[in-house]
Amino acid sequence: MCVDRLQRTIISKKENERAALREAELRAEAENKRRADTEELSKIGRAITSTLSISKIIETVYENVNALMDASVFGVGIYNKEKSRIDFPSTKEEGVMLPAYSNHLDEERWLSIWCFKNKKKL
Repeated sequence: MCVDRLQRTIISKKENERAALREAELRAEAENKRRADTEELSKIGRAITSTLSISKIIETVYENVNALMDASVFGVGIYNKEKSRIDFPSTKEEGVMLPAYSNHLDEERWLSIWCFKNKKKL
């Protein structure tokens, strides 16, 4: 009986040590990913600030975001207060640049308008 209890205690201790080690490994992996993502965002920021061309900025952001996640459709909307709309000067779909377009703020069927009006992201 005593040997059995001792074996269970030893096994439990080893399992706890393994769990603690795995948790430390996961924390280290998360920290490494965070650092890599921060460096990637820094590179994107430097690339963006090196140009004043909106289409070049969109291209740079698209390439970098698409490398991090699926961005099959990507665009940046710019609020045009005077015309009460969101302008999309450059949008990419499946890597192809689409013509510029705008969504008026009274056209609530567009997700971009919903996000803008509700100040929320999807």
